[in-house]
Amino acid sequence: MTLRHKNHQPIAPRTRVLLRLLVLSFFFCLASPSLVGAWPWTICGDKLLGIGPLGKSDLSLFGKTLKPACDINGTFRLNYIGGRIDAENTHIFAPALDLDLNLILTATERFHLLFRPFDNGVSGAPARPSRSTQFRAKRGQGQKKNVTTKLDFRPDRAWFEMQPLTWFFPEDEVPLDINIAGGRIPLAFHNNYWMNDDVLGFSMSQNNLYLPPLSNLNVIIFGAFDEINRFDNANIGGIGAFIDYRGYFVEATFAYAFDNTKADNRFFTGISITKQLGLTGAALRILLNEDNGVQGGPDLGALFVIETETRVFSEHLYAGEIRLYINMFYAMENWAPLTGGNVARQGFLFQTDRSIPIAALENRGVNSGGWVLGVIFNPEGDFTVTPEFGFLRDERPRLRGGRRAAGDLEQVGLGLRVQAGLAKFLLAGSTYPWYDADYDKIEQRLNALLYGAQVRTTWAQILPTAGETEHTFRFELIYDF
Repeated sequence: MTLRHKNHQPIAPRTRVLLRLLVLSFFFCLASPSLVGAWPWTICGDKLLGIGPLGKSDLSLFGKTLKPACDINGTFRLNYIGGRIDAENTHIFAPALDLDLNLILTATERFHLLFRPFDNGVSGAPARPSRSTQFRAKRGQGQKKNVTTKLDFRPDRAWFEMQPLTWFFPEDEVPLDINIAGGRIPLAFHNNYWMNDDVLGFSMSQNNLYLPPLSNLNVIIFGAFDEINRFDNANIGGIGAFIDYRGYFVEATFAYAFDNTKADNRFFTGISITKQLGLTGAALRILLNEDNGVQGGPDLGALFVIETETRVFSEHLYAGEIRLYINMFYAMENWAPLTGGNVARQGFLFQTDRSIPIAALENRGVNSGGWVLGVIFNPEGDFTVTPEFGFLRDERPRLRGGRRAAGDLEQVGLGLRVQAGLAKFLLAGSTYPWYDADYDKIEQRLNALLYGAQVRTTWAQILPTAGETEHTFRFELIYDF
């Protein structure tokens, strides 16, 4: 069984109109004042963060009270992209929706599904900008029409998680509160550098193990059998440990990929150490992989990452605080992530979009090195400003010319991101003419109408030593519910 998205027949015009009406009706329902607030939309059962007594039930599952509930939350985003991208002037309008559905059976058993209807199966796969729902003011290369409407209501993630073993020892005489999950599950390690993928597989984890002298130990065992972006035929088995020890947080992982042909048989491992040093948080990551014998060169590939963030306080600063971050990486020629990993977490100049082309520094992190320097102004406020400067050196042999030339390439990136929460930004200081009104409750109610709404603009300029200069202005209207 596989959940991989395949090409299918186009949706009939009448069906497309009906689906659009259903989607619009759904968002109108979400915007109802009785539903919005600081918690998900509950279809049935007890509200996740509601008030009042909890419902009663005499039914049980695995020795735990069976009380079904269904919560929906997610993010809706409207995008505008403009600039010079892929050697042509680009203007794109595109919606994006991440819709999470939690079907809760007991306190520890649930079904989870994630839908991304506008992406048309792009999520969990290499970026395919031409597949998502979008409107282009001008057709680009490979685009047959200005408007692309592709709706896909199949889940991008679908799994079931449970703690069945506590049934045998309900009084917790033996620590068997092991979490088990199976289906198309998300797996991410080492801040997405080592792995970040939705795979068809399973995971088993045990949290809060006490093993002196460690303060805490979490262990996870995982396996993947299909839907692996990096491999077509291989399986993956791995183990990870998360350790708290004397103020250090350590993440250690090991995985092995194998198939019948032995072409992909190799190991992947990594260790990350995070430490708070006064007002500075620092992380050091060393990730290794075995060469598959095809690329040549050393038998091992490696990625080295340093991430730092420092809080700076001064009465001369806006809001009295800024946060300075400096991140850098270097990847050897045979470095390869387990699956789905890249260096996008270095900074927003390295970030790409799964469905829309934007200007960015190359983030594949193979035989290359780079760094970013950024400053977050007013990091705890409702209005933040973040300028960023980045550099990338790609040392791979150049294979071709043009804008996407790979290798022997240096890129300089300049970026500015501005983000604001709309609730307090638009409603702060409002007064109301009603008599005998509870102004605090009125303010809270109006804030709830815009709770989770924010606006974000990002400007990025990429200056390469080969190919054309690129620049992007991106406007995002975001609603978290």
